[in-house]
Amino acid sequence: MEFRDRLVATIRAAQPVLELPDILVVGSEVPNLLQPDAAATLVVSLDLGVPVHRHAEVKRHLPALTSFAPSSEEPSVLVPMSPDLLELNFVGIDSAQPLDHTYVLSDDQLPMIVFGPLSLVRAGLEIWAGPTRACPPNCVTSCGRI
Repeated sequence: MEFRDRLVATIRAAQPVLELPDILVVGSEVPNLLQPDAAATLVVSLDLGVPVHRHAEVKRHLPALTSFAPSSEEPSVLVPMSPDLLELNFVGIDSAQPLDHTYVLSDDQLPMIVFGPLSLVRAGLEIWAGPTRACPPNCVTSCGRI
């Protein structure tokens, strides 16, 4: 399976969380969505930016992510149950903190590292890949535009 196919399949499998308000795709996989011929192989996860005010709502939707299981090694990661998917990595966004501030949001079910610089990220336009939507309206680039 091609890398891009794994990425798109992971986005589809993560839809129950990605469709929540303010949840963003924030990682290095964004350029791979924007460049149809990109074939990166170093990306192992789909990085989801979760504003701290949406944390409880995301936790309530985790059971709907039936293609993933909690990682025993990394609490903020859900591992795929199929080799056709990437891991889901949850990172926090807290616009109330200074840009240079990073902290751990402790939680028994979904702890996250909250990165101050992520508060600069803004939602971009919807991405379509082929005949179906590959990413919800929340996909972004670091400059906030697609």
